[in-house]
Amino acid sequence: MFEHQRRGLDRSAVWCHAPLGKQEVLVLAEPERSFRPPYVGPSGWLGIVLDRVHDGALRQHLREAYLRVASKTLAKRLAP
Repeated sequence: MFEHQRRGLDRSAVWCHAPLGKQEVLVLAEPERSFRPPYVGPSGWLGIVLDRVHDGALRQHLREAYLRVASKTLAKRLAP
């Protein structure tokens, strides 16, 4: 999910599904880059502030999130 200036926040971010425990670790370690999004945060989703994350890290988060929800057929297409 893409977020842009939600509720007065001056940021652009994405929300993505994260493996169990990853959200908590990143939010504590990198609070300027990561956050617990409303509504889906309790389910483990991770919010990532786009202008505070490197492209490679963002790519890895999104790839990991996609592979968690994609069908096996679609996931195979993404394999290196």
